[in-house]
Amino acid sequence: MSQCCSTSTIPRALRIGMLVLLTVASAGCLRTYLGDPETATIDEKLNGWWRGSDDSGEVLVCIAPMDKHTYCIGCFSYAVENDAAKPKVEYNLRGWLSQTRGATVLTGQLIGAEWELQAPGEHFYPHFKLELIQDTIKTSTLNADKFKDIKTPEALKKEFEAHLKDEDLWQEPQTYQRVDPVAHRKEIRKILSAFHRMETEVEQSSTAPSTAPSTAPTR
Repeated sequence: MSQCCSTSTIPRALRIGMLVLLTVASAGCLRTYLGDPETATIDEKLNGWWRGSDDSGEVLVCIAPMDKHTYCIGCFSYAVENDAAKPKVEYNLRGWLSQTRGATVLTGQLIGAEWELQAPGEHFYPHFKLELIQDTIKTSTLNADKFKDIKTPEALKKEFEAHLKDEDLWQEPQTYQRVDPVAHRKEIRKILSAFHRMETEVEQSSTAPSTAPSTAPTR
């Protein structure tokens, strides 16, 4: 890999943003959203820790109320090597629920310092259909290609309802099982610690002094 493409030369926030964009690009992301985060109702049965897997590996998810209408959702994607978690991508969502003709949809908005400077219309909103059956959540990602040119919530709601019976509206479902945070406390902490170590290593490599000769102009 050339030096100009080395991750050590890219600011950490930008690197994380690039990884998240690659991760959520296929996760039903649109430039607008379904539902209303100011009036949505939370379902307390979704609160807690959940674990599943997808094409990228293992996924640990924490869902907690952000306020009366929305959730704070932490997502940790990792691989398992030699019984240890190898972090891939971490990102956070502000999420809210909406009901459309029997379909429960979770809309997410990417949140964090690296997303706060996004101008209106530049935010990404992944969408998932949810099915909660006791301690199991089935999530199906929205086929965003059907709605990629829609720019307002009102237009998206109208088009979404028009395509509800389409067989290809949703991608293949992923299953997540509830994790008891008391019984699995050590395991959860071990996974989260792996992400913390990764961030520390990235920060250290980003701030390490360069051994390359200076290219600043001389007088």
